Amino acid sequence: MLNIAVCDDEEMVLPYLCEQISSAFELVHMEVRIDSYSSSIKLRKTIENRISYNVFFLDIDMEELDGFRLASFIENVKEIVTLKRNNVKEKVKVYYAGNNDLDSSAYPFQNEAIKAVGAEPAVDMNNQKMDADFIILNDSTCLDEFSEENTVFQGKYIVSPALFHNWLGFSMFAQVIGMVWMGYIFYPQLYSSVVIEIIPQFYKLFYSYNLNDDDLISIIFGENDK
Repeated sequence: MLNIAVCDDEEMVLPYLCEQISSAFELVHMEVRIDSYSSSIKLRKTIENRISYNVFFLDIDMEELDGFRLASFIENVKEIVTLKRNNVKEKVKVYYAGNNDLDSSAYPFQNEAIKAVGAEPAVDMNNQKMDADFIILNDSTCLDEFSEENTVFQGKYIVSPALFHNWLGFSMFAQVIGMVWMGYIFYPQLYSSVVIEIIPQFYKLFYSYNLNDDDLISIIFGENDK
């Protein structure tokens, strides 16, 4: 099931928008849950309470945060990442295991993000396991179990950061900073300035949260080797 948030400051429009979105997903036989918000501040507070959404429909013109600004931010990050990717000299191999999952093909969006930063998903044409330079997990609780059971992997195990949302989970808007983080982990010389600039901007824009340098270092390296 997809969890969807719809945010528009015109309350009278919200029921119509939700109905149209629901009908569209019914046509492709996808089950959805839709929550509506008349204020982006209310939406932020919900997210801060660990309520996760996969898809956001935002008004392009709202007083607190508009969809246009967020979309523009994401497009800008993609352009920066594309420029950095063009300077990658050697592709590292990355296996995205999620929550102790042997089937990396179950994570097409994450694998696309791996390719976007200049790395290579460590699966072959039949989605079989390959040796990897890095193995990414969503949760440190399955780190020991995964590394013990899968000795075929000789790479470095790392855990995706999270603040309000996992940076590589299924909240698609958060994957933009997950992509920047991966670039920094795989190619620090190329992405170090980007991660310092982009991630605090993201939290300020979407959450109205001021992420200082100590917070940033703690999040990025909190569950990984410093």
